[in-house]
Order: sequence, then structure tokens, then C-alpha cells
Amino acid sequence: MVTVITASTSGARNIHVMIEFLLIILTDMPEDFIHHDKLFDLLARLGSLIREVSTLVHDLEEKSRDEESTDETLDLLEEKIELLKEDLKHVYLKAPDSYQCFFPMNDGPLFMHLLLIHLNDLLDFNSYSIALIKVEITLVTEALEFIRSFFVNVEQGLYKDLWSRVLDVAYEAKDVIDSIIIRDNGLLHLIFSLPKTTKKIRLIKEDVSNLREKIPMNKSFIVVNSPKNPVERKSLTTGKIIVGFKEETNWLIRKLTSGPANLDVISITGMPVRAKLLWRTNEDIDVADMLRKQLFGTRYLIVLDDVWDTTTWDDLTRPLPEVKKGSRIILTTRQKEVAFHGKGNTDPLNLRLLSPEESWELIQKRAFGDQSCPDELLEVGKEIAENCMGLPLVADLIAGVIAEREKT
Repeated sequence: MVTVITASTSGARNIHVMIEFLLIILTDMPEDFIHHDKLFDLLARLGSLIREVSTLVHDLEEKSRDEESTDETLDLLEEKIELLKEDLKHVYLKAPDSYQCFFPMNDGPLFMHLLLIHLNDLLDFNSYSIALIKVEITLVTEALEFIRSFFVNVEQGLYKDLWSRVLDVAYEAKDVIDSIIIRDNGLLHLIFSLPKTTKKIRLIKEDVSNLREKIPMNKSFIVVNSPKNPVERKSLTTGKIIVGFKEETNWLIRKLTSGPANLDVISITGMPVRAKLLWRTNEDIDVADMLRKQLFGTRYLIVLDDVWDTTTWDDLTRPLPEVKKGSRIILTTRQKEVAFHGKGNTDPLNLRLLSPEESWELIQKRAFGDQSCPDELLEVGKEIAENCMGLPLVADLIAGVIAEREKT
């Protein structure tokens, strides 16, 4: 495996990103969108770049280059790859029809909340396919965070058209980023769609920034019902907050620490606390074989979160060695069929919803931290908790709105 090597200067200039860019051209070339009279010229340039990258990798493995020479070579390769990107756009590929998405759902705030969780999860992930567009993902995430912070402080109905534009471009950004990562017309999205989408987001951010300058916003206090009761504004409490599920937690601990010596699977069904996606990445590594060798002869615990179908379960668990070491797999899924398909010695645990009291406790802890809820909000807060329908994600979202929104 090649070690990630970053140039001493700023910028995402590491060898893995270069290799990933070359791979996406070779593996995701859209036949209907390439100028075939330019194909041989493109392949020749790819071949030349692949040889240069391979030579650099070999020299680094042999430690035959100093840092200065490595930086110079990386600078030169980066220039060539940036030039190739431009030529892909203007010389080798035909531009697809204008790409635009329209937000298809009703709950815009919930979508934005889930999208930002998803984008931050991607930024924490070390897949090479994500590293290829990590700069763009960071830009999108920071811009959408800034935009969302504006809309939790104003009446959305006053800026309905702008909010609609935000949701459309956010949905478009999700689709483009996901398509690049899973190689669904990834090259076209990388060369054409992603730059246009990030430009749209930058323009909306500028519009929002201009609006913020025109609208006075009190950053220090939230005034609840009465000017006599200012409550110091606190940001949303971050970190892990656990509410309820003590009986279920004890059950899970027993299943993990006792039972058969063989590999056992503990299935849990119910609504997820947070949405996650499992990406199939096209890495030049036999992940299954590497995982099998790493785990063989050891006692291990693996958590497979939010598995959607039995085929995915079978693919994920095929390389796992079955040795009598007391190893465990925790499987979480929304599909009962998957839970029963993957279960071991125990029937699946159907995770219950939160009670109204637990929902209110979660909202209070997340929104107010160690402070108590203002008396003026108790009645309406408990009513809101009743309407969360026992879903932790909804309670968490509402807590975020309460913590961030300023009332006058």
C-alpha cells in the first residue's frame, strides 16, 4: 500500500488523490460524451501521467528522493493534472445537458440537518474517492452551515424564494457528491456538475451574507415572552447524550459479554438515531482479504450500522472468520427481514421509540445543557416533545432550532 504523502506547501496535493483522479477517468469514462477523435491523444496523456506517478511512488518507496525533489515533482504533476481537467472539459468531453435538481421533500430543515451530518461524516472518512473532492465537500459544508445559521434566526416565510433555492442547490450538491463517490457518471459530475454546483452555493452564500448585514441580529440574548427574562444564548450542546434505554443497554451488554464461544450476531431493528450511508468504493485494495487476515485468530466486535438489504449483509460478512473466540457483530437495520436474516442465537431486539418524557429530557439536555429550561418554555416544550413521535432524530433537530433561534 502506498503511504499518503503530502507536499510541504498548502493544498490537497497527495499521491492518492492524483491516482484516484486517473482511476476515475479510466473506470468511469462516459462513451456517449467523449470526442472519439481525441481518444488516443487522451489515452497517451493518461499513460504518461501514470508512468510519472508510478516513478514517483517507486522512488519514495526506495527513499531515493529528498523532500525538495518530491515537492518539485508533485508541483509539476499537479499542474499537469489541473491542465488535464481543463482539457477534459473543453477538448475531450462533450458537455452534458444542464444539470439541476429540485428538492422533492416537504421537511427542508430536517433534510438540511441530515445532509450536514452526512457531509461531516464524509469529511471524517479516509476513502481515497472522498479525498478526491474533500476540498469541495468542505466548501459545501461550511457554506451550508453558514446559510442554515441565517435561516434559524429569521422568519423563513419572508425569504421563501431564497430558502427554496437553498434547498434545491443543497439537494443538487448531495446528488453530485454521492454520484462522484460511487462512480455513477462520476467523471462528468466531477468535471462539469461539481464546479457549477459549488458556484451556485457560493453565490447564495454571498446573498445571505449581504442580507445578514441588513438585518440586525442580537447575538447575546434570547428573549422569551417577556423583556424581563433574558436568557443568555447558548450554542447547541454537542457530544454524546444518552436518554432512556437502560434496560436495552443492559440486555446488549449481556449479549456482548456472555453466550456462545462461536461468532454471534446481535440484530437491532428500529428507526436510526442518525442516518448513515454505506459506500462501495473502488479502491485498488482487496479489502475483504485484508480484513480476513487482520481478524483471523482474534476476538473482535464489529458494528454494521443501517444495513438495508440481505445481499449487502452477505457481502459484508463473507470475509469475517468464524473462530471460537467469543467474537460479536452488532447489526442495526430498519428492515425486519434483514434483522432475521442476519441474527445469531437470539431474536432481534426491536428498539422502541422514546417516551414523551424521554423526548423532553433529550430536548432539554441538547438545547440547554446544564441549565434548566426557562419556565416560559416548559408548557410548549413538553407539547413539542409529545409531537416528536418518539423519534430521537426529530427531538435532536428541534433542540437545535431551540438552541440557535433568537426570539424577540
